[in-house]
Amino acid sequence: MHNAEYYALCSLHCALCIVIYLVFTDDWELRGDGSGDIERIQFEPMQRLLDIYDRNGVPGTVMAEVMQQLTFRKQQDRFPELKTLADKWDEHILDAHRRGHDVQLHIHPQWSEAEYRDGEWTLRGDWALPNYSARKAGAMIRACKAYLESLIKPHDPAYRCRAFRAGASAIGPGAFLLPELIENGIDLDISIIDGYRMNTRNLQIDFTNCDEGRLPYYPKLEDARRMSDKAEAIVCMPLFQFRASRTATAMHVFSKVRERLAKSRRASASYADEQWASLDSSPVNKVYEQVVEPLLKGKHMVADIGKLGSRFLPQVLPTARYFARKSGLDKYPVVLSNHSKYVSDFESIDRFVGELAAAPDVKLVTLTDISRMLGSNQLTARKAH
Repeated sequence: MHNAEYYALCSLHCALCIVIYLVFTDDWELRGDGSGDIERIQFEPMQRLLDIYDRNGVPGTVMAEVMQQLTFRKQQDRFPELKTLADKWDEHILDAHRRGHDVQLHIHPQWSEAEYRDGEWTLRGDWALPNYSARKAGAMIRACKAYLESLIKPHDPAYRCRAFRAGASAIGPGAFLLPELIENGIDLDISIIDGYRMNTRNLQIDFTNCDEGRLPYYPKLEDARRMSDKAEAIVCMPLFQFRASRTATAMHVFSKVRERLAKSRRASASYADEQWASLDSSPVNKVYEQVVEPLLKGKHMVADIGKLGSRFLPQVLPTARYFARKSGLDKYPVVLSNHSKYVSDFESIDRFVGELAAAPDVKLVTLTDISRMLGSNQLTARKAH
């Protein structure tokens, strides 16, 4: 997109009073293998993030990973330190809710088979919910939703757990998972990331050919990637993603190359290196996918705000405006993700949140708001023609 075209579209966007309904979500959890200091990578960053939201008058949505909490509770009689941490987990969730933020459901099923020994967790459960039986997946969803509602409803009888994100976005394909969510009262899923693909020892996901990558849609119940030709009891709202500029991409690629070179001199790989290493890319393909193609086309970015940093965050709002105008809608929903456990640059997030809070064409809302707007037809979910 050329600069002249972009600025013309932005001017027309504002003139036509297109409103972007934008949601800040945060996947609140330990690392996928159960590692990490919960005080340092969950409790502390959550408070810093909520302080940023509060300072800017912005509501956030906490995607609470509840299987972890259920596992802490299950083991707390044998290990009293887990009860202390589980009680603090509850306090942080209630504090977020009291401060006006939304709390919705996130599940990493690998916590279903967990062992705690010498202060460390070993998780042996499968990482993808669709790989479980309908009975077991349904039991996890029921237990996690019940925990959140039993925690919050005594303080807010109107609270309802109605939105869901699958761990690592593993929502399908699968014949039973969406029906199980519906059965448990979930009417909004935010797991789909158009263009996302992963093939590792823990996860096999392919969202490279989704029917819809930006707007809310009714999914086929046997495969969330496909769009239904009729209204369903659940709506999929894809996470926002965009193609970064080639200039920002070049700076990013060169910095990553330097990091990799430095890392190769160290003896051990990091958790992220081991867990997310692709099993089906040759070294030549990896160089093309991670270096050559991004430099030619711009890097495909999921709008995970903690990972975007000062280099990519400024591109989110202009790109959202571009797609809002292109959609032809006067109300355009956008869901951003985040993993507060990985945030290192809170200053950039503070500036970004402040920019969006001040934007006249942006209304900052929660997933509960989006669900209600869909239910009242203020937002329309797409159907296949």
